[in-house]
Amino acid sequence: MPQIMNNFAPPTPAPVYPTNPFLNPFNLLPSDFSVSKLISLELNGANYQVWSANFTNALEARNKVGYIDGTLPIPEVEDQNHQLWKQANGKILQSISTWKTTQELWSDLKARFSVSNATRVYEVMKEISNMKQGNQSVSDYHTKMKSLWNELQDYQVIPKCKRPYDIVKPLLLKRENEKVMQSLMGLNDNFSAVSSQILLTF
Repeated sequence: MPQIMNNFAPPTPAPVYPTNPFLNPFNLLPSDFSVSKLISLELNGANYQVWSANFTNALEARNKVGYIDGTLPIPEVEDQNHQLWKQANGKILQSISTWKTTQELWSDLKARFSVSNATRVYEVMKEISNMKQGNQSVSDYHTKMKSLWNELQDYQVIPKCKRPYDIVKPLLLKRENEKVMQSLMGLNDNFSAVSSQILLTF
């Protein structure tokens, strides 16, 4: 008899979620109901990467990103969290569509819009390459350049990996160096000495 009993695995314990309302992904705070949409940016065929980044940030701030990436399992109907999941799921769907689950919707949007917008990437890269300080102050020039780099970065997403320190960090450092060099190239000639000093730090 003991040998037979050993063949039966113990039941998998139900997941335990934090009681803190700010950490529990099923919880909806009053502030979540204060707006009809999570972000003001409207999705169109040309801005998916920017829209996706903004929407993901809004969900991460509410501890709800698990609803779209599949990391948060849908509770069984008899689970006490099932109704809470339905409410939070519906609130997210209200911001974008009428699909049954946010994960289904997110996958569909990604398949439909997550394509390399080569035309816009080309335009941004060309604008960065042609950017000159001219009559602008250094501050205004830097702000405009930074805005273009941020937009380009939204299109050039670095893939996730298991060892981000070893792989992603060098890529990010290379990207930051490219930004600095491109910015220095566009400065007026009277900043050439400053540019030379900055380059010596590389």
